[in-house]
Amino acid sequence: RAVEQGKIGDEEAVSLLGKMKAIVKMPELGEFFDSKHHRFRERTLFEADGTQLRPDSFVILPHRKVSILDYKTGSEKGEHKQQILSYASFFKKMGYKITGLYILYVSEMLKLKPIS
Repeated sequence: RAVEQGKIGDEEAVSLLGKMKAIVKMPELGEFFDSKHHRFRERTLFEADGTQLRPDSFVILPHRKVSILDYKTGSEKGEHKQQILSYASFFKKMGYKITGLYILYVSEMLKLKPIS
């Protein structure tokens, strides 16, 4: 659709499609694309004090477990880790066990960074 609307060219569309396929095939991210799980994208979460959080993607797994994925463009910054850790803190307060925290840097190359 973006090509038809003139927003991106054919070459960029091919590149984006290749990146999307590579992301879906990353074994670490399999649960984010598994329809058996409750998957959420860009869902606003509210802290008790009214603070809003908006992770790019999270998946609720059996036994009160959750994995969180955030997409970033550009280079790594310390604030990215702090941001995803704040999402993890929210879920921990809600009684969830964190099974995976990932930042996926999307630029010319894909770089998946697991956070511990």
